Parts: sequence; structure tokens; C-alpha cells
Amino acid sequence: MRTLSLFFSADRTYLAVIEEFKKGLRLIHVNSTGQRIDLFNAKEELLKVGIDEFNSLLKFLPEKIEQLVITLPAEHVLVSKFPGNENISMSDLRKLVELEIKQNFPQFNYQDFTSTVVPILPGMDKKQMLMGIIIPKDIYATCKKLLEPFELPIKHVEISQLNTHSAFIYNYPEHSDKAVAFFGIKKRFIDISVIKDRKPLYYNLVSYKDHESICDICHSEFTRIVSEYIEKIDYAYFFGYSLTKEILDKAKQELSSSVEHVGRLNAFRMMTANISERERYYCSRTAHIYPPCIGACIPSFHKRIKLV
Repeated sequence: MRTLSLFFSADRTYLAVIEEFKKGLRLIHVNSTGQRIDLFNAKEELLKVGIDEFNSLLKFLPEKIEQLVITLPAEHVLVSKFPGNENISMSDLRKLVELEIKQNFPQFNYQDFTSTVVPILPGMDKKQMLMGIIIPKDIYATCKKLLEPFELPIKHVEISQLNTHSAFIYNYPEHSDKAVAFFGIKKRFIDISVIKDRKPLYYNLVSYKDHESICDICHSEFTRIVSEYIEKIDYAYFFGYSLTKEILDKAKQELSSSVEHVGRLNAFRMMTANISERERYYCSRTAHIYPPCIGACIPSFHKRIKLV
């Protein structure tokens, strides 16, 4: 089966076509726009440049694509944590999510959103927690309109950080039982999360004002995680379109004494590829940007409870 994965990042739109075969996943197409498509402020004059460019790339796509998967940047989605466990009744779960919506979007109703809940491992306080991912339905409507020319089903829509977890677990199978921290470096935000034994333990989204503060924020988050959630982190991986060699080198200086390895997350590490030399070079430079896009094509390793 061939899947077209679209990551509507805040800087541009990233595309990948993945083909499933007996030994795993094969990359057969990769590309990106130069302009972003802002699904969250969908004014026609702002969208036009990005959509025109996006449409111009469609003629380069391979044939026989059977389904679409979409990734959204977490900074435009409500991600919240609240007490509860995976055995909670659907009725009580809806009430918790409705309360989160009322507190964060008092002008909207529960029916204006689509919500997914992910159980997360307890921290040192042993409290059972749930993570709610709450997405405005307007975004789905904009996506459907944009993708009408494909006449293909949208298999699922997910946030970037959870898809990054899937990309890591697939590409780094030797580390799947470890405690791993992820730092997604974006234009104004840092996504921070931790998984242990393939299960989510921690999530946070932190804003920053200048690049000089990025590593301080990451170090502060790391300190909080090992004091409140888990005693030891084995590995730390950095990714995202705003990640630079300078940021990664400084992060290694800050964190190397506390973890076994600090590195750049490679979305293509365990994949085969049937692409041109130009695309291979592009992948080598952007391997740390594509984890959300590639992870969207991989069946989720995290339990999800879909609310309707």
C-alpha cells in the first residue's frame, strides 16, 4: 500500500510517499513547499500562495497512492493533561474533555472539536494521567477541501510529537525499551516529550523568545523530568526545522553527562529508498525534520481512545 503523508508544519508543508513491503517501509518520494499552508488562519489571500505551490507539486507524485495521513504542529492544537486512567468510562472521559474545552475555549462547544485521549505513564507521584489531544473541526474541513483533488480517504490526523515517537520506535528498535527524551525545536516553540518502553510518560510545549535560551529551556525541562517523572533518561534526541548544529552541539555539552547519548533524530534510518540522488541528498539534510511526517505512516505504538 502506498501512503501520502503531509506534514503541515509552521514553516512549510512536507510531503513523503511511503510504500509498505515485506521487510518494512520504502520511501519512494519526498518533497516540500517553500511556503507554509496555514490551516489555522484559513483566510483565502494568506492561503493562496502556499496552496498554489502545493498544487504545483502534485504532478510530481508517484501513481497508485491509496490513502492520506496528516500531521499537525502541536502548537496549534490543544494538548492537555488531566487525572484519569485508561479504564475510565466514555461518559466520564467526555466530561473531562468538555471541561478542558470550556476552560481553554469558552467561546466554543464540545461539538466544535474532535478529541483523542492517550493514557500516559505515572510519574514519581504515581498519579494516573491522561493526555487529551483536542483539534478544531474547522481544521479537518480545511484539510478536506485542500485535498479534494486526491479523492482518497484520510486515514488519520495526528500531532507531530506522537508521530515522532512512532518514527523513533520504528527507526531505533534497539532502544525501544529505553527512556528517551525528545526535543522538537521549532520557530517559537519547543516540544518536549518522554517515552519509556514505547509508552508516553511526559509532554510539554514551551515557548521561547531567542535561540540563546533554547538549550537553557531544554536543560530546565530535563531537570524537571528526572526530578518529578523518572529517575534516569537513557537517550535524548533533537529534531525540528529550527534545529541547528550549534543548538545540537550546545545541547550535547549540557546533557551528555546525564544521558548515554544525545543526537539528531534520523527519520529515515531504517528505511529503504527508491529515490533520486537529489532526493537522497535532500533527505540527508532534512532527516531531523521528517520524523513527524514519516511517523504518520507507521501504526501507532501508543494506545488511543477516540471520542466522538
